[in-house]
Amino acid sequence: MKTFTDALLAASPAIPGLDATVVIPPRRMHFTLGVMSLDLDEDAPATADVSQAPTQAGQEKPRPTLEAAKQVLQELKPKIAEILGQEPLRVKLDRMDIMKPERRDDERAHVMWLGPAVDGESAKRLKRVAGESVKPSIRVLC
Repeated sequence: MKTFTDALLAASPAIPGLDATVVIPPRRMHFTLGVMSLDLDEDAPATADVSQAPTQAGQEKPRPTLEAAKQVLQELKPKIAEILGQEPLRVKLDRMDIMKPERRDDERAHVMWLGPAVDGESAKRLKRVAGESVKPSIRVLC
């Protein structure tokens, strides 16, 4: 990872907005596969923006708590394993961009991201996993 970040910093011409002050140490790099907003207090009443409307056949929608999220992830595990079969999910990160900064000024960028090419095989496989198993299950909590 250090080799990669060093190469970015040494790029010619320089990458606008990229300097050593904004490059994080390799140990802090991560993959974001999804984001969930959870209730902190398991016993607190549901917040106004969390619908308690029935989901299917009179079932109540679970509250977005850490325990509910862990249960959803456990339920997803066999679905994802079935989609992937015996082949591990490998995603080629061949696309790079910045998160759009405030006022669309590239000099104000503070997050750079890598991802798969939109139409590449890696992206298709990742979308299949996310689309067929993750999104419907996560929506139950959101």
